Amino acid sequence: MANTITKVKETSGEWGNPQSWFSNVWTIEATIDDQDAVALTTITEFDVTVTGLALGDMVMGVSLTVDLNDGSNEAMCNAYVSAANTLTVQVMADEAEFAADGLNGATVKAVVGRPAW
Repeated sequence: MANTITKVKETSGEWGNPQSWFSNVWTIEATIDDQDAVALTTITEFDVTVTGLALGDMVMGVSLTVDLNDGSNEAMCNAYVSAANTLTVQVMADEAEFAADGLNGATVKAVVGRPAW
């Protein structure tokens, strides 16, 4: 099974946010289990089920615990809410293929907020 991710932790609730800009905030942690090679300028996506997320929620930050430089190429990471209850994490190869299994065991962390305005 390729390009799989497993949610490790999810929290939701009111957050000490400035000016009450967000009515709800989620912190999400997941581990990439298996990743195929990411071809040149191709995007690989990992979907994480997060209860309560909705379209319009903002990903305020995303991080990975691995170097996105596999020695011959670099990759970029992005995340967005793609549907109700779904956070999509994207990894895009830059100028060449990003190594297969280069992300295996990586922890992905994201903070998502629901705008209150």
